[in-house]
This record gives sequence, structure tokens and C-alpha cells, in this order.
Amino acid sequence: MIRTRVKCAFGVVILGCFVTVVYFTALARAEAPPTPEQVQFAQKTSDLMLATLFAALLQEFAETTPANVEEGKTSISLIFNDRNEDMRLVGVLQSPQEQ
Repeated sequence: MIRTRVKCAFGVVILGCFVTVVYFTALARAEAPPTPEQVQFAQKTSDLMLATLFAALLQEFAETTPANVEEGKTSISLIFNDRNEDMRLVGVLQSPQEQ
């Protein structure tokens, strides 16, 4: 009976230590500023994405006719969709505290 309690107490202490280490590791990583290499990679990715989107918009504008204007509007609006979590072309996304 006592051995079981000791084992349980030991397990709880080990689990508590593990959770604490994981929590503080995640917290430290979240507050660490990006490295210069990460900033450069992000800037190059952003520049490439903007060039690609600009080209796609120009093509969409060229292909939109009075006969398919509704489809063209829908296609273009997908790029400017605020709910798109992978990319945003314009605007500033509100932080969760502001929403």
C-alpha cells in the first residue's frame, strides 16, 4: 500500500516536472525574436508570394469578361479573404485581443 502511494507520488512529481519544462520551453521559444536568416527567408518568401499574386490578379483581370464577371469577382475576392490563414494580400490582421 505504501509502495503504491510512493510510486504514485513519484509519478506525479515527474509528470509535474515534465509539464513545467515543456511549458517554459514553449514560452521561451514564443518570445525569442527571429534570427536574421529567418527574417531574410520570410522576406524572400513574401516578395515571391506578392509577385505571384500580382501576376495572378493581372491574368484574372485580363480573362474576366462581361460574360463571366461573377466568376471573376469570386476568384479575385478569394485573394482578399480575411479568413484565409495561409496568405493575405492587403490589410492588417487584428490580434485576437482586438476581435
